[in-house]
Amino acid sequence: MKIAACAMCILFLFVIGCERPVDSNVSPVFSLSERQVLQSPSLSRPKYGGISTTEQVTLRWREVTDAGSYSVELAYDSLFVDKVAAAKTDTTLFRTPQLRDHQYFWRVKAYNSNGLTGAWSEVWLFTVKTLN
Repeated sequence: MKIAACAMCILFLFVIGCERPVDSNVSPVFSLSERQVLQSPSLSRPKYGGISTTEQVTLRWREVTDAGSYSVELAYDSLFVDKVAAAKTDTTLFRTPQLRDHQYFWRVKAYNSNGLTGAWSEVWLFTVKTLN
């Protein structure tokens, strides 16, 4: 079973613009437009529930259209209260710090060049089990 941060969610950002009339005795005209934020990244490696025999793991996900950067979080728990690492990157991979034998949870979200973001990806887990 995969743990989903938000299943089948579509987020919208509403932008309100104001046009100032030439005549200062007239109220401004407001317009409302709708912009969809970025999609959630699709995680790819390590596979959900996978086992790594190395202390450093490279997390990979698929590129999101219009994304300029990504936030990635790695934690001991699925709610990301006890984080191991959190970083921002402009690539679709993240190399973890050295990890001890344990189960880990990770997720990613995308940002565009204007700072707009999408929802977090699904939460995936993997286990580090080194060959000592």
